[in-house]
Amino acid sequence: SSRNFYKVQDIERRTNLLAATPLEVLNALVALPASQHRLDQMTIDAAIVPNVSDSPLLMITVLGEFIEGQSNQEVCFRRVFILVQADQVHQQAGWQVVVRNDQLHLWIRGPNEPK
Repeated sequence: SSRNFYKVQDIERRTNLLAATPLEVLNALVALPASQHRLDQMTIDAAIVPNVSDSPLLMITVLGEFIEGQSNQEVCFRRVFILVQADQVHQQAGWQVVVRNDQLHLWIRGPNEPK
């Protein structure tokens, strides 16, 4: 998958890179290189967001960095989850909330970007 999704100009290729089903998301995650996360560098923030059509949303943002695989490249990340109250079917399966949206942003820290 592409870390620079919007730089992919071919719309068909961009569509093929998008992981939309649970199995596609799992396969995309498994394909990522091994990494070592720096837990002491992580920041987690959560906010309740009003929603006019449903119950409120919970937005969770995780910001941190990790060392990627054999390259030893330091990579920064921001991951944002939007959680909503589970519908009746998911509640019967034991889920109180479900992930409505999950976005992962990765970048290499620039030379002038603070740590």
